[in-house]
Amino acid sequence: MFVLWPIKHWVYSPSAREILKRQAEGHQEHDIRRFVIEKMIQGMQDNDKALKPRQAAFRYSIILLLAEAATLVVALAMSR
Repeated sequence: MFVLWPIKHWVYSPSAREILKRQAEGHQEHDIRRFVIEKMIQGMQDNDKALKPRQAAFRYSIILLLAEAATLVVALAMSR
């Protein structure tokens, strides 16, 4: 269930409102571009932190599913 539960907030890039605010404040274009790049990198890192536990839980659940299936196959084979 943990794997399928949605994450409330994914970060893709900085807010367009924040970019326009910086432009209105007179920031140079190269500074704004750097700000956007840094925010995108931070967003990827934040998303990675949210995704890693789910990936691990998914892997563990697959192992448990395989063990359950193997147990069922062995039980069926032994009952004959």
